[in-house]
Amino acid sequence: MQTLRYYEREGLIPAIHRDPNGVRDYQKDELYWIHYVQALRNSGVTVASIKKYVGLVQKGSETRE
Repeated sequence: MQTLRYYEREGLIPAIHRDPNGVRDYQKDELYWIHYVQALRNSGVTVASIKKYVGLVQKGSETRE
């Protein structure tokens, strides 16, 4: 659980949806990101590189190149 909070705090995954009580409610897209980031980390990709990639993805197709 700490790893997920770390990923969220560091911007490695998009903000997690929360229910009315403030409890994290992971949706399908959020779970995709979590698994993707875990795979990148297991492959040795740095946190800084993942943050940069996530930022580019969130900006949209204009950053595709």
